[in-house]
Amino acid sequence: MKHLLLLTPLLVLAACRKHDTPPPPPPSCLISDVFHTGFTNAGATKFTYDSQGRILRSVESDSILTTFTYAADSVVANTTVNNAFVLRTITHNNKDGLATSLRATYNAEGTLWYHLTYEYNGQQVIRSSFTASTRPDTQITTFTWSGGNMVSLTSVSDTNSTTEKWEYYTDQPRQQGDASFFDQFTGGFEIIRNKNLLKSRDGVAYTYEFIHDGKIGAVTGRDSIGDIFISKYDYDCK
Repeated sequence: MKHLLLLTPLLVLAACRKHDTPPPPPPSCLISDVFHTGFTNAGATKFTYDSQGRILRSVESDSILTTFTYAADSVVANTTVNNAFVLRTITHNNKDGLATSLRATYNAEGTLWYHLTYEYNGQQVIRSSFTASTRPDTQITTFTWSGGNMVSLTSVSDTNSTTEKWEYYTDQPRQQGDASFFDQFTGGFEIIRNKNLLKSRDGVAYTYEFIHDGKIGAVTGRDSIGDIFISKYDYDCK
């Protein structure tokens, strides 16, 4: 659940172009367990998948359960904590498997919600719109791309405007353990489909440890005040 919430403030939303990265086939190895340190809810998360490599279930810290249901172009994710309702998201995807709409409700009555819509140029998100039951205005985010990577985003609302810069290891392709890919993947959706491995975003710098076959064994994030967050990965391979 924390991965989805981590992205919510910044992900507030044809033909392929030269640098577009098509969706890869299911990898032969999938992340099965993640061990977190330094996070507010530190602990382990375990994932199970279907035959297409889609997440069916995640269990975080033994108490946060998310189940995923797939139908046509939609994904429904239901999250409970100690069997109590916490969050439901419904995502609709386009033909490229990229989210065009995400609606989340975080009370059982459905009166507390937020809704995001996304627009693309090929497979590159260029604009998003964020509305919520708790705010009267709409937040618009525009995205800038270079070399197949999303390099900046600017979010504007009635009361605020912010810009984030993202940097990449341009000699390394993106893979499962990449910070931005993992945050989306574990939410059951994809919006930002970069070409390379994320190096920094929003004041957080990322370094990676690779295991013998080139997969990411761990990612360390260090924020601007020196706090460190580490995720270590285990994989199940066919």
